[in-house]
Amino acid sequence: MSEVYVGNLFTGEKASDRDKFQKYCFEHKIYAIGWAVDKKPSSIDEYENLAKSVDDWKDDVGLTMAINAMRSIEKNDFIWTRYSKNGTYLLGKVKKSGKEVSIDDFYSLYKNKNGKDLYCLSIPCQEWKIFSMDEVPGIILNSFRGQTVKHSSYSENIEDYCKNLYNGTLSKRNSLSTFKALLTPDDEEDLLGLYLQQEKQYLIYPSTNKRSTTAYEYILIRKNKNQIQKAIVQCKMGSDDINLNPLLKHKKIKSFENCEIYCVTDKGKTYYNNQEYKEGTIDTVHIISLDNLINWAKQNIDILPDRVKANLSITDF
Repeated sequence: MSEVYVGNLFTGEKASDRDKFQKYCFEHKIYAIGWAVDKKPSSIDEYENLAKSVDDWKDDVGLTMAINAMRSIEKNDFIWTRYSKNGTYLLGKVKKSGKEVSIDDFYSLYKNKNGKDLYCLSIPCQEWKIFSMDEVPGIILNSFRGQTVKHSSYSENIEDYCKNLYNGTLSKRNSLSTFKALLTPDDEEDLLGLYLQQEKQYLIYPSTNKRSTTAYEYILIRKNKNQIQKAIVQCKMGSDDINLNPLLKHKKIKSFENCEIYCVTDKGKTYYNNQEYKEGTIDTVHIISLDNLINWAKQNIDILPDRVKANLSITDF
């Protein structure tokens, strides 16, 4: 089974030159990281020794993680990367393993101030194929955050999807679990927001979706007769659990005392005061299963975000 890697394509140097370097990588069918050295290495081990002999890099955790990831790549694995300038995504199939990289696989992408060639660690690919954001699984999109290149424990569904997308053999799927594997937390938040707006007449405050508000995803509001009512939401995917206590603390704030709480879960459980919560215990707390939310989405496919719509349109369940 082929593994799937995700990496930002050569992000070193100033942004004005980055497009040129990324185009070079695309044309030469290579995936290259930054941290260029001034001698052409003969192997990934020699590259590591050269790179870590640079004082500024010897303790660079990002460099170490990138080298380890490149070393673990095997022939026929897949790498996702992207063009910074136009937002398109590239999927490449690896031509040789990282451990087999030789002197012929190190390219000089540019020269230093003294005109000396500089070389980056690179992995040769059979071909780069271009895809739009809507065709990229959400979990892959989220994986671009953080280190330069990485391998994550993607599900078999994701690995099959990437392989079929690269080979142009995508076909109808008949598994709800396959579709869920393509969703991200952002997708889930979008679906819940659309559901609450259409079915419960809530309106979203987009500016409230911030990383600093860890207890909830965003705030909604609606006019209920002559009263203004707020709602806060929490979404969890996979086996992640929801703890209601941080959410219920907001109801002690005067402006939130009548607010509703909506939670979406997949295989995880919902807890209140360290015990599993029973639906209906608190009349302002509502638990929605991800399966039910997806079934609602299927009946309202015309209003879904394009990426979710594209995946749902080829899924039968």
